[in-house]
Amino acid sequence: MQRSGARNVLVCIVFSLMVASGAFSAWLTPEEMYLDPTTIPEAEYAFDYTTQNEYTFQKVVGLKILPPLKEDSLEYYFEPDVDYKADVTGGLGTVTFNRPGPYFVLAIYQNDSSQLFDFAIDFEIYNGPQRGPTSNWHKIPTPSPDVVVRDPDLRKDPKFGPKTKVVTDKQTWQEVTDYLKTLSNAHVELGGHGSPAAFYYKGSRVLYDCTKETNDWLDSIRGHVSNLTFMSCSTGRGDEGKAFLQKVANYLGESAGYTNIVGSNGEDWFINGDGKLVKCVVPEPSATLFALWAVPTITLIARKHFRRR
Repeated sequence: MQRSGARNVLVCIVFSLMVASGAFSAWLTPEEMYLDPTTIPEAEYAFDYTTQNEYTFQKVVGLKILPPLKEDSLEYYFEPDVDYKADVTGGLGTVTFNRPGPYFVLAIYQNDSSQLFDFAIDFEIYNGPQRGPTSNWHKIPTPSPDVVVRDPDLRKDPKFGPKTKVVTDKQTWQEVTDYLKTLSNAHVELGGHGSPAAFYYKGSRVLYDCTKETNDWLDSIRGHVSNLTFMSCSTGRGDEGKAFLQKVANYLGESAGYTNIVGSNGEDWFINGDGKLVKCVVPEPSATLFALWAVPTITLIARKHFRRR
């Protein structure tokens, strides 16, 4: 009995030492991993497209993870412990990303300092030369046009519906133009990079608000494309972007673009921060006719009024 009791005491001591030294993995709970999306400051976080799904951190006491959020919500879209997980073992932290997408990770170190990391796990953004600050990501509806013509240099498309034709073999802008001219009154999404009031294809700016070339190009596809929308970052941002979309709509009928950075993980479609899709349509003819009718009518009434006096 004495030997058995001594053995049990020894086992308890060894177990305690192993726990204290971090020999066992300490998986973090969803509560311990929770990172408040409102605490992420807007900044130029450096991240690149990567397929690596595991990262390690040295001398940490905690890891907090922010996955993408639901549409117009601060509620997580990805599920902790399923889509991603983390553990901290003896100062070594490990994060495993099981689902492609955009993530922020806050590493809390043993010296009470912390650092925020931005990861694009098998997730590609459709940005041009101006990425702009990022803060958090939200799921948004996947476009459902008749046709998507996408820059072949991009690697990730969201899952479009069965009625959408995806074209990815056009190597030049002229090939894109020639293809669009084979269509008739189609709703087309152009997938490429963007910046306010601009669209880039194969690294070159091919559409911009203030150029005659853009006006001539829009005129050339009139009747072939009735709704042209842009799957590109920030093309619809600000007054400049909205004015560009309105110009496109005036030529073709309808247009749309995003006000912030967008991207895909091969399944879903996401936008950063408070971004949204801006839609523009050509003004109704009745509104123009009313304006033309109203001016002479008001003038006539005014003349009668002054004659009576």
